[in-house]
Amino acid sequence: MVDAVVKSFEVTVQDMREISKRLTAACEKGLENEEKAVVKMFITYVHSLPDGTEEGDFLALDLGGSNFRVLQLSLERGGKMTAEPKVEEMRISKEKKEGNQEELFDFIAESMSDFLKKHGITRRLPLGFTFSFPVVQTSLTAGTLKKWTKDFKAAGAEGRDVTQMLQEAIARRKSGDVSVDVVALLNDTTGTQLAVGFEDPNCHVGLILGTGTNACYMEKTAAIPKFTGDRSKFPDVIVNCEWGAFGEDGSMDDWLTDYDKAVEEKVINRGQQIFEKLISGKYLGSVTHAALLKLTRDKVLFGGVCSERFSELVIDRFDSAFLSVIEGENGMEKCKELFKKEFPDGSVGVRLRDCQASV
Repeated sequence: MVDAVVKSFEVTVQDMREISKRLTAACEKGLENEEKAVVKMFITYVHSLPDGTEEGDFLALDLGGSNFRVLQLSLERGGKMTAEPKVEEMRISKEKKEGNQEELFDFIAESMSDFLKKHGITRRLPLGFTFSFPVVQTSLTAGTLKKWTKDFKAAGAEGRDVTQMLQEAIARRKSGDVSVDVVALLNDTTGTQLAVGFEDPNCHVGLILGTGTNACYMEKTAAIPKFTGDRSKFPDVIVNCEWGAFGEDGSMDDWLTDYDKAVEEKVINRGQQIFEKLISGKYLGSVTHAALLKLTRDKVLFGGVCSERFSELVIDRFDSAFLSVIEGENGMEKCKELFKKEFPDGSVGVRLRDCQASV
């Protein structure tokens, strides 16, 4: 029974070739016309990697799937940092993610204020904003949020300029304690490629495989039918693929397991970000949870009896981090401890063979 569940997740070399073929076709379609494509292939306004002349003090914001970060860093010529960056990381509450855009961006502005006060920063600094959601950019400093992904759904944000919402939140602070110049709005994939580009000018691809997944790469503008700029002036540009949406047209249906389908019934963005749901950290724990529930109901695990908390498939209840714990050192021992801590119930005994099956 366990082998059958495991086998349902197997992807053969032939499968991978077919998925690659379909993904390539989806990307090519996006390069022609994003409105008619699932994989949007958004054109950024970044036409080159760092050249080593960048220097000065900067602030950075990083709004991703799980955490929000504020950073301050100093660069000297050659792409070297003069000191360790100052970093503060905050967890974004469910209420902020699912409220309205003013509440979310007020939280960002307040976090910036706290950061500036803590580190004694009083002068106006240039700011780069890494925003890990699909954005149609209209310039290097502006872009419209196409749609929320992962578990964000703050009302009033989709269809609006991200930088403008940030500036409005800063303006709402009557104290005037936050003063910045937004010089770049970037997707996290683009930021990743540029960061590595400081050390390796041959970095052609940026890849995110964390809470969500996405990729970007440097493309020749001559190979982008929808590019409307001056190709002689801008021969290259970074393309933000937004490949997490791959499969929304049914092209990944052949590889959806019963457990993927069970998770799909529980998410807030049903029918969206299919590729992301198959491989990223936001969803892997829940997919595992669905598979373990199947084995429990078939009386392969836990003697067919599980705790009340474990018995219901709820997104994020079986965290993807649990998989690392189970697969890590002393996996069986840690697995037993994890189940007893996270899903306690006096009537359930986690047996050695249960841990072996989980591991």
